[in-house]
Amino acid sequence: NSADRGGGVYCENSTPRFEGVEFKADTALSGRGGGIYVRTSQPEFKNVIVRENYVYPVGDDEEAYGGGIYSYKSDLIIDSLEIIDNSLGGAETKGGGSYLKNSLSAEDVSVLNHLIISDNSAVDGGGIYMIGAAPLINGSVISNNEVFDRGGAIYCLLSHPLITNTTVVDN
Repeated sequence: NSADRGGGVYCENSTPRFEGVEFKADTALSGRGGGIYVRTSQPEFKNVIVRENYVYPVGDDEEAYGGGIYSYKSDLIIDSLEIIDNSLGGAETKGGGSYLKNSLSAEDVSVLNHLIISDNSAVDGGGIYMIGAAPLINGSVISNNEVFDRGGAIYCLLSHPLITNTTVVDN
C-alpha cells in the first residue's frame, strides 16, 4: 500500500483499536508515517507488527519522519507492538521505527508496554525519535537500530520519557 502519509493507515481525530494486525511493506510518499500516521488521536495497539515500511523524503531538505509510526499530538496505548526493519529516505530523517511529537498533555500520556523496536534506521533516532513527548515505556527491547548521527536507540528533544524494565542493546 502507499499514500502521501500513512502508507498502511491514516488516523486523524480518531480512537481506533488495532488487534492482531500487521502493517507490512507500506510506503508514505510525502515524508511521514510509512506504516501508520496518527494525528490528534488516541489509538490502541495490541499484538501488532509494523515492519518493512518506508518513507520517501519531501522538500529541499529531504525530510522524512517515522518509518514505522508517525504520531503527532496523539496518545498511543500499546500492549505488545513490534516495530521492525523500517526505514526512511533522504538527508534529514528522524525516527526510523517511530516518531513521537507534541504528545505532552496533563490528562493523557502515551503508554507503551512490551515493545520490540529493532533493525530500524534513520539519521537521528534509529528506534524512537521524540520531541515534546512524555511516553511511559515499560517491559521493552530496543535493539540493533542504526543511525548516521544521534540516538541509535532513542533520541529525546524537549521530552520527558519514563523508561522502566527495558533492554537497550546493540544500537
